[in-house]
Amino acid sequence: MAEMAEGLTGLTPVPDPTVLTTQQLLREMAKQDASLQKELTAFHQLMDEKFRSVDQQLQLVERQRVEQKSDTKAAVDAALTAQKEAVKEQTTATDKAIEKTEKGTNEQLKQITINFNASMTNLQDIINDVKERLTKIESFRIGDSENKSGNQATAAIAVLGASLLVSIVAVVITLILRG
Repeated sequence: MAEMAEGLTGLTPVPDPTVLTTQQLLREMAKQDASLQKELTAFHQLMDEKFRSVDQQLQLVERQRVEQKSDTKAAVDAALTAQKEAVKEQTTATDKAIEKTEKGTNEQLKQITINFNASMTNLQDIINDVKERLTKIESFRIGDSENKSGNQATAAIAVLGASLLVSIVAVVITLILRG
C-alpha cells in the first residue's frame, strides 16, 4: 500500500495524487490548448482564404463593371457618330435637292421671260400694224368723211386689235401660271 507522510494538515499519501492530478490536468490543458491553437490557425487560414476569394470576386465584378461602362460608352459614341454622319449626309442630299430645284426654277423663269418677251414683241408688232391701218383708215376718212364702210372697217380693226391684245395677254398669263 502506499505510504503516508505526515504533514501539517494530516496524512497525505506518497506520491501525492494532487501533484499527479495537476500534472495530468496541465498536460491535458496543453493538449487542448495546442488543439485549439491548431483549430484557430485553421480557422484564420480559412477566413483569410474566404476574404481573398471575396476580394477577388469584388475585383472581378469591378472589372466587369468598368468594362461594361467602357463598352456602353463606346457603343453610345459609335451611335452618336453614325447619327452625326447620317445627318450630314441628309443635309448634303437636301442641299443638292434645293440647288437642283433652284436651277430648274431659274431655267423656267428664263424660259417664261423669253416667251413673255417674244409675246410682247409680237404684240408690239400687232399694235404697230393696227396703228398703221388706223392711220391709213384715218387718211381715207379725211378724204371721204361720209364713207360709212371706212368707219366700220376702222371699228372692226380696232376691235380686232383689242381682241388680239387680250388674247396675247391671256396666253402670257397662262404661260406664267403654268411655270
